[in-house]
Amino acid sequence: MNSNRYGANSFFTAPNFLFSAASPSDWMLFIGPHLYVTHDAGVNWTTLTPTPAIGRVYALAQTSATRAWAAVTVPTCSPVRSNHCTIAAFVHSSDGGETWPAFYPH
Repeated sequence: MNSNRYGANSFFTAPNFLFSAASPSDWMLFIGPHLYVTHDAGVNWTTLTPTPAIGRVYALAQTSATRAWAAVTVPTCSPVRSNHCTIAAFVHSSDGGETWPAFYPH
């Protein structure tokens, strides 16, 4: 990941720029619609586009190398009108950030 590429981008400012670390080497970083994951303290990064789609991320908490929780908005209708059709959701990932199903407490 090249941070200079995002330096002038509004996604690089809070609340669009969300970072969380589960350990000194396991980190997650949301910039816009993409999630960046590292397991070696930022030496190498993997870029993921979470599924299902996530809109705005308000909070991120990574609890292990593979688990994380986030407060987000999610699109609820077609991508063309997604900015008009969103709901707030609490989502979690247990696969390193690839999938983020909504969490509904029992």
